[in-house]
Amino acid sequence: MLVLINREEYLQDFIRLNEAWISHYFEIEEVDRELVRNPARIITDGGYIFTLLEEDQVIGVCALFKEDDGVFQLARMAVSPEFRGKGYGDVLVDVACEHLHK
Repeated sequence: MLVLINREEYLQDFIRLNEAWISHYFEIEEVDRELVRNPARIITDGGYIFTLLEEDQVIGVCALFKEDDGVFQLARMAVSPEFRGKGYGDVLVDVACEHLHK
């Protein structure tokens, strides 16, 4: 298992997993479409995107959106359906929190 931070080559996986989660539980809204058009904006605005890999397969993602100096919002967390319930979401949250405390 490996968690990568701000790797642009995985931005489409970030979008794919989030769209699947949103579509399953809600409806995709304009704010979601804006993120699809420019997911790198999270990074350029001072935030972070975390990508969880298991054997070279992207199985989970989350983001920390920068709200203000020293203030971040954890959002856009999604784990592939076949990997849910196995603690991968906890791994993403732990890594994101640890990253902020460095």
